[in-house]
Amino acid sequence: MKATSLIIILAAAASSTASPIHERGDPPHFKKLLREVPSFQVTNFTATAIILSHRVYYGFNLIVEPGTPLLYCQILGTTGSESLDTIRETYCSNTTLFGDDDVSEPLRKRAFYPDPDALNSPTGLVSFQWKYPGPGADTLEEDTISDTPAKLIIIRQLAGGKNGENITDEGVYVVPGSDIPVLGTGMFRHQVYTGPRNFTVDAFRFLTI
Repeated sequence: MKATSLIIILAAAASSTASPIHERGDPPHFKKLLREVPSFQVTNFTATAIILSHRVYYGFNLIVEPGTPLLYCQILGTTGSESLDTIRETYCSNTTLFGDDDVSEPLRKRAFYPDPDALNSPTGLVSFQWKYPGPGADTLEEDTISDTPAKLIIIRQLAGGKNGENITDEGVYVVPGSDIPVLGTGMFRHQVYTGPRNFTVDAFRFLTI
C-alpha cells in the first residue's frame, strides 16, 4: 500500500502545478524523495455537486501531523455539468471559511492566496487539489457509477530558500469511481461522494531544487 501510494504521488507530482513556492510556468525542478512522514488525517470529508445550482462544494478537516492544530480545507466552485469537476489549488486555513457570519471577505480569499505567515506556523502552508478527469454528469446515464477514479492531493510546504529549495510533505488519496456516483434523475441528477468521511492519506517528504 505504501509503495502504491508513493508511485501515485510521484506521478501526480510530475503533472501537478501545486507548488506554492514557484511561479506557474517555471521550468521543471529536480525532486528528491527524502522519507515517509506520518499520514495526513482527514475527517468529515464532503464532496458534492449542489442540485440546481451549478455549484460544487469540497470540504474536510485535516491534521497534517500529530500535535499540530486542526486545519479547514474548503472550496465552493462552479460546475456546468453537476459533476465533481477538477478544482484549482486551494489553501487550507485554521479558520472555517463557510457557515460563519463573522468570517471576513479577506479571509475567504485566503482559499486562493497563501497566508504569508503560514510557513512559520506548526502546520506549514497547506493546500489541496481535487482532480477528476472523467466525464461530466451530463454524459453519464442517470443513477450510474463512473469507472474513472478521482484524486485528492494534499501538499504541505515546510520551507523555501532563496535558491529555490522547496521542502514539502505530499499525499494522494485515490477515490474509486464507485465512491462518486451520479444520483437522482432529470434536473436533479448530480454527482456526490459517498465514500468514507474519515480516512488517512500516506504522506512523503520531498526536496525540490
